Amino acid sequence: MRSATIVNAASIVSRTVTVTVSGTPVQGPDIIVPGGFVVVCKGHYNNTGIITVASSSTDALNTSSNNHPLSQNQSLGVQVQNFNQLWFDASVSGEKVILTVEK
Repeated sequence: MRSATIVNAASIVSRTVTVTVSGTPVQGPDIIVPGGFVVVCKGHYNNTGIITVASSSTDALNTSSNNHPLSQNQSLGVQVQNFNQLWFDASVSGEKVILTVEK
């Protein structure tokens, strides 16, 4: 079990990632996440389909079963070291996911 002292962060970082073409996974941006903090991935409020969240391009494909699906306004918290460890695909081209973490 990991033991960490977490303090209140000074700010938040938020980025929107767009899956331009369904079936072509997109990697999150290169943003370091402080140790012990959780990245919130949220399906954009204008989405009409499903965004998939995974740790690789292959798993992010919306045809894979090894990902986490997000509908409009649904969220998922994950602990990663960098936003770029996350991959996204969508059932509809142009869908978006919002990534947020304290920093």
